[in-house]
Amino acid sequence: MFGPVGAEILTRKFDEMDQQTTKEEQVEFYKKFYSVFDDQYAAMDVLLNGKEFFSFQIFQNVLDKYLRVHVDRPS
Repeated sequence: MFGPVGAEILTRKFDEMDQQTTKEEQVEFYKKFYSVFDDQYAAMDVLLNGKEFFSFQIFQNVLDKYLRVHVDRPS
């Protein structure tokens, strides 16, 4: 569904939208957004895992580039 970069971009857009909308508008939007998925919880899980993996990739790149430390992704 989403790769790590796609999940990060999408959730950043969600954050931007949340700053510009009311709580009621947010609730309505997220209801509609998640309603298109067969399993809403699986969709949210994919987004969260994508964000976590994206963050880990950045962390790993910084450690490798500046400290020459290699870290494996935790399971």
